[in-house]
Amino acid sequence: MGPKTTSRRLEEMCRMYSPGFLFLSETKNDLVYLQNVQVSLGFDCLKTVEPIGNSGGLALFYSRDYPVKFIYVCDRLIDIETIIDGNRVFITFVYGDPVVQYRELVWKRLTRIGIVRSEPWFMIGDFNEIIGNHEKRGGKKRSESSFLPFCCMIENCGMIDFPSTGSLFSWVGKRSCGVAGRKRRDLIKCRLDRAMGNEEWHSIYSHTNVEYLQHRGSDHKPLLASIQNKPYRPYKHFIFDKRWINKPGFKESVQEGWAFPSRGEGVPFFQKIKNCRQTISIWKKSNKTNTEKLILELHSQLDLAYEDENFSTEDLLALKWKLCQAYRDEEIFWKLKSREIWLQLGDMNTKFFHASTSKGGLGIKF
Repeated sequence: MGPKTTSRRLEEMCRMYSPGFLFLSETKNDLVYLQNVQVSLGFDCLKTVEPIGNSGGLALFYSRDYPVKFIYVCDRLIDIETIIDGNRVFITFVYGDPVVQYRELVWKRLTRIGIVRSEPWFMIGDFNEIIGNHEKRGGKKRSESSFLPFCCMIENCGMIDFPSTGSLFSWVGKRSCGVAGRKRRDLIKCRLDRAMGNEEWHSIYSHTNVEYLQHRGSDHKPLLASIQNKPYRPYKHFIFDKRWINKPGFKESVQEGWAFPSRGEGVPFFQKIKNCRQTISIWKKSNKTNTEKLILELHSQLDLAYEDENFSTEDLLALKWKLCQAYRDEEIFWKLKSREIWLQLGDMNTKFFHASTSKGGLGIKF
């Protein structure tokens, strides 16, 4: 952690999804720094594994709504027991060793855990490994035997992938390829991040799904896992935004809703409000706020930049700085939405602020 874009992205995701758990790997920061992050993201609890020098480090942020018992913690795994919907379950947050020769030690540890575990079990994280060449684009093909240790661990633990949306290639980077004297930097994409569950988990939480979000300030995509035991039917709350007042067409949409014909005489006040809400919602779909539109455009440009082998590092950095500024402008919106003067530009997003702007949730999310 560190770049402002990464911090902004985390705050944005927490506002949007209200996760019950948030796992970060390669934090590269000490406990004090991560405690400040905990406050800004609005989580009740934090468990960390300190980095070694300038590399490594794990952080698990979580809500006190889920009682957590730590079973095993090291620099590669955080294994917990918790209660979800009255069911005792196990969750393992994984960071596969970036050094190939040590990676198999992580798989052996997970296998030892799996041998004695028959309860519902969920795994999620950056495994730093793939199950075959079909999960990789670019670079030199690997031998099939190199995938065996990881595949054997998955089979021995009885893990099954969840249905997912978004591009599965969760990591994008450039690596040197070719022989000496003819080196080139190729764009490589891999599915290093994944979420899996054993048969018992799939039986109870049959509608668990995973979404690969877009790259934002990191070479890894965030992974969003929604734990559901039945199909989720979203309901969107209407929230008034003061920035709409002077927007073209807003006043007309309110007038249209207020004057909307209804059967019978003496239309109730609450019905007029409901009509206005509907006409404003229709108007809003075709009229994005400036900051929101800019952020979306910058997101798209960043996605294209990650895909373009010729895109320079300097231009990529410039895009990220623009995104930081756009997020800063967007803070004005959250200040208005909080209904309190608790948002102070430059040091905002306290736990109270999130509680006042993000009520409710979409079930448990990671």
